[in-house]
Parts: sequence; C-alpha cells; structure tokens
Amino acid sequence: MLELTSLGAKEELQKANQALSSAKLAKVRADALLNSIYSNTPPYLKIDDESISSVELQQSRQLILAQFNTYLLQQQKAAALLDQKQAEYITIKCKLTNIALYKN
Repeated sequence: MLELTSLGAKEELQKANQALSSAKLAKVRADALLNSIYSNTPPYLKIDDESISSVELQQSRQLILAQFNTYLLQQQKAAALLDQKQAEYITIKCKLTNIALYKN
C-alpha cells in the first residue's frame, strides 16, 4: 500500500513539475514576443531551465517567430488598408471639388 502511495505521489510530482515548466516556458514566450513587438525585431527566446527540453525550446522558438510574423503581416495589412482609405478619401474630395466648380 505504501509503495502504491509513493508511486502516486511521484507521478503527481512529475505532473506538477511538468505543469510548472510549461507555465515558465509560456511566460518566457509571452515576454519574448512582447519585447519583439515593442522593439520591432525578431523574437529571441532564451531560458536557462534544465526542466525544459531542447525540443520544447525549439518548438517555442518556432511558435513565437510565427506569431511575430503574423503580427507583422497584420500591421502591413492595416497600413495598406489605411493607405487605400486615404486614397479613396482624396479621390472623393477631388470629385466633390470638381462638381462644385462645375456648378458654379
């Protein structure tokens, strides 16, 4: 009975440690992404935690790079849409000016 309790406790400890590592990695990812957005530079993920495997670290690096690229694409689309709307505004304003001149 004690052996089963010990095994269960070890499993629970492993699960808790894994959850803690995942939470640490998520925080580091979020911080790196936020810093890269503010500085407008590609994100760099660095963590000195031996509980995080190199595979998890590499996957996290790929994830934040993809998120950063998505952010940049959204910014470019928003800028292009703004340019388009400003051009439409100028065109309409010119047409209204021409109509006003034609009436006079």
